[in-house]
Amino acid sequence: MGTLRLILALWVVMNHGARFFGAEVPQGWIAVQLFFIISGFYMSLILNEKYLTSESNRLFYTNRFFRIFPVFWLIIVLSLAAIVTAWWGWNVRLFPLQTWVDHQSVLGWHNLPLLIGCQVTLFGQGGLMYLGFDPADGHLFPTAHFSNHDPQVWHFMVMPQAWTIELELLFYVLAPYLVRRPAKMIAWFIGGSLVLRAMIYVTVGHKDPWSHRFFPTELALFLGGTLAYRIYRSPWREHWQAHRGIKPALIALLGLVSIFPFIPVNGMLKAWALYPVFVVALPFLFAWTQANSWDREIGELSFPVYLLHFVIVVILEKTLPPGLDAHRSLVAVAVSLATSWLLLKGFIDPLERWRHARR
Repeated sequence: MGTLRLILALWVVMNHGARFFGAEVPQGWIAVQLFFIISGFYMSLILNEKYLTSESNRLFYTNRFFRIFPVFWLIIVLSLAAIVTAWWGWNVRLFPLQTWVDHQSVLGWHNLPLLIGCQVTLFGQGGLMYLGFDPADGHLFPTAHFSNHDPQVWHFMVMPQAWTIELELLFYVLAPYLVRRPAKMIAWFIGGSLVLRAMIYVTVGHKDPWSHRFFPTELALFLGGTLAYRIYRSPWREHWQAHRGIKPALIALLGLVSIFPFIPVNGMLKAWALYPVFVVALPFLFAWTQANSWDREIGELSFPVYLLHFVIVVILEKTLPPGLDAHRSLVAVAVSLATSWLLLKGFIDPLERWRHARR
């Protein structure tokens, strides 16, 4: 399943790169929501098969901490180093430095704990997407649509895509108390989350941030991954796993996900037609690839690629010659993969060996 995770991460890279043979790669939020389903599957798997008792929850939480935060903090430091080097070395103000400089006179000390604290701890980062910034006096205020304001609050963030990691962390907090529950109870939670999503859609519409950043409505996707784990452990899945049509179907699924952003249909209908198919196919894909070390190695690149790519895209926006700018996404993919591989071998792999030894 590592190949699938990397495909989704690269979808987000190309979405933010905004130039793929001169065209945009839309709907990166679908890739994010598919990641939530995968996360629900993995957390259900390890909590039901490795952390078997409530007494092991502490080890689960600390291992999640060491899985996420050291890599996150290192990439934040590397991103800041690149931004500062560009400023001091070439007098180029990369994002988000330009936003901080433009509004330093009105920011005030009262905003710094929130704007900086959320970026260090991750918690609260998604909440910034529900705030507007008043450039006249620098105060933050609740807003239904952050995109209606200039500057948008995320323009102050070094790694704005990390709001998804906050939602992952919120699920990790709840996961030990959810994923071991009976399937009927999980179905009730999914139903409640979907009803809330429908209510928001009727009142607000399919608008960011309510469309894919609000944790109570995203919970249905995480728990969809929990249902996928139940399928993985069901006898009928094991029976059908050996069917000769399964592998071609799974290869077709990987192909579908790869071209999905280019299917000329927009909106929620396209996404929600895929999600149930994805939930059912996920356990078959995991069973097929779980013993494949090559696939697992590819999957380990997805996390650093996701965290690194935004600052790489920002740098490329300022440095790519006009002839290459039409292929910015492809250059961003290549640089993100190369940098992530170095980070994986030099930092993440040793950290993972230590983390697994704790268990």
